[in-house]
Amino acid sequence: MDKERDSTFMGVDQSFNSCGIAVIDRDGKLVHSQVIGSDKRQSVYQRSWSILKEIEKIIVERGVRHVAIEGLAMAMSGNATRSLAILQGVIVTNLNYNPPSGHPLDPVRIVAPTSLKKFATGSGKAGKADVIAALPIEIRLTWSLHHRQSLDDLADAYFLATHLRQSVTHPDKKLVWIRPRFRMRIRPKSIQ
Repeated sequence: MDKERDSTFMGVDQSFNSCGIAVIDRDGKLVHSQVIGSDKRQSVYQRSWSILKEIEKIIVERGVRHVAIEGLAMAMSGNATRSLAILQGVIVTNLNYNPPSGHPLDPVRIVAPTSLKKFATGSGKAGKADVIAALPIEIRLTWSLHHRQSLDDLADAYFLATHLRQSVTHPDKKLVWIRPRFRMRIRPKSIQ
């Protein structure tokens, strides 16, 4: 497998208010995270387009080759679901058929919400707090300080990118998230 071509992976947890974006490298290191919002006064189509353009900027800046987006929760009903379907359609269609100029992408993968939860926590019925708790401690603490309101969106984006990385780099293996162990640093007695 061409190491350069398979070097960066983006997870997108689509939302009009706090679209979570996480980019990881081939080794699984988080290299970029961001929350994208949109102007509520604009139409759903204008908001979708502005979010897409922000995603495209990150793809070009970070050299992203693979993108995964969370699928729609089919149990939901109402206008929010229809609006998110429009947003997802705009993102997936444009990235698949009209990628940023001179920047080829593999087809966008859509990951079902239950598959994402199962990958992150071991249970497809896990809640938002469980997915957040499954984050590596360093990332969770940093995001807790800087993105408290959007922590669940960023957590989903992170696990989408991680899920995608594992499926691309190890296509024959079952997708299993191995949570990094917390390493305690012990200070020398003279400092304590």
